[in-house]
Amino acid sequence: MRKLIIFFLFVGFSAGAQVAVNTDGSAPDPSAMLDIKSTNRGMLVPRMTSAQRTTIASPASGLLVFDNDTQSFWFYSAGSWLELTDQSSQQWTPAGSNISYTTGNVGIGDATPASTLTVGDGDKFQVSGTDGDVSFTDDNASLRFPATTLPNSPMMYMFSSGTQNADRMVISHSPGFPAWGMEYHDTLDVMHLRSSTGRKFSFELASGHFGIGVTNPEYPLDAVGRFRLRSDGNMSNSPGIWFNNQANTFSRAFVGMSRPDSTLGVYSQHLGRFVVEFDVMREGRIGINNAPHTVRSELHVVHTNFGGSNDGVRIENEASNRYYWNLYTSNITGDFEFFYKGGIRARINSTSGAYTAVSDEKLKTDISPMSDIMEKLMLLQPKRYRFAADTIHKSHYNGFLAQEVEKVFPELVTSLGDGGSNGTYTMDYSGFGVIAIKAIQEQQAIIEGQQKQINDLRLLVDKLSEDKK
Repeated sequence: MRKLIIFFLFVGFSAGAQVAVNTDGSAPDPSAMLDIKSTNRGMLVPRMTSAQRTTIASPASGLLVFDNDTQSFWFYSAGSWLELTDQSSQQWTPAGSNISYTTGNVGIGDATPASTLTVGDGDKFQVSGTDGDVSFTDDNASLRFPATTLPNSPMMYMFSSGTQNADRMVISHSPGFPAWGMEYHDTLDVMHLRSSTGRKFSFELASGHFGIGVTNPEYPLDAVGRFRLRSDGNMSNSPGIWFNNQANTFSRAFVGMSRPDSTLGVYSQHLGRFVVEFDVMREGRIGINNAPHTVRSELHVVHTNFGGSNDGVRIENEASNRYYWNLYTSNITGDFEFFYKGGIRARINSTSGAYTAVSDEKLKTDISPMSDIMEKLMLLQPKRYRFAADTIHKSHYNGFLAQEVEKVFPELVTSLGDGGSNGTYTMDYSGFGVIAIKAIQEQQAIIEGQQKQINDLRLLVDKLSEDKK
């Protein structure tokens, strides 16, 4: 009873059902239902463990307790308990209208944040308004997407919906250069890199074609202008282009620099050497199969085999008959030899320069003796003449006119009808040697016959002289 009397000595009541607890008998503040005042004591609220706090049945909003486990005040609001901490233990620090967080990670929609800021499901970040930038102040900053076996298509995109968003800038250089950057043309499915003067690089996503100076590339690499390939001085890494089949297993060839002196070449992976070289430093010389030797003339050809229809220098007509000649240098004598469709036709002696034509008996058929030609030979009319197109030498020549010879010895004359010859006549002057020999033989037979007659007449004269004696 004594304690109760003492309690009421410190409690004052007002007509408004307000309560004041103090030692000076002052009335409660008009704004408070309970006004506790003291200069040497405090107020104790209910104290309990965390388990006891969380098992309070139907806690009312605003309920305040002290948690002995966390050594902090907790109050109940909006269906959950909230902890009241002092300023030193707060992780978020207010500073005017700003708030900062200096330790640990922050999770939004994620209870176990692994990064400084981890955002859970839903749209991650949104900027509204007509201006403002999202910027990185550190030039080492980057955006990273995790690499997984089955990625969920991580992306950066400009529009939340729609497919007709053509010619929109995706990544730009800076606000001062809005036309410099990367853009995507939705309708054409083409990615462009552009400058203020227009699109410079284009990548057609559907076909995989890449264009340089071309906005709609039609080939895997479609470019306007020149390409430049530079040498680093290391011939094992010389500039050029490799060609091979899709599986990269055979038929590999390289076109590029073959020597340090800017010689261009075509390299055969199969042969293991350059098979064609173009010396751009010395009067545009071309070498075929001459590597590793120097290209020594305007056209330098080295053939590795001899006598076949697929070696040497070949000249072929593209018509259906495919007539062709092959030219060789003999690897035994050094003679220059001419082959037609794989068979030898002529040879130039490497020592004397003498020209010899094929005349092997095994190559001939329908062989028969020549008929008498002396009478026809006398029909030939040797001429002295100059060539009408000769404006330099203006020399006189001795010979025959093909049209006249054709009437007597047609086998010596040929009228060419193609190759731009316009039906020009040619003549086998070497054939006159055979005719001359035949004529000499006929003439010799006549001489020998006449000599026999002379001898017979001499015997007759001698006999008549003896008879007169």
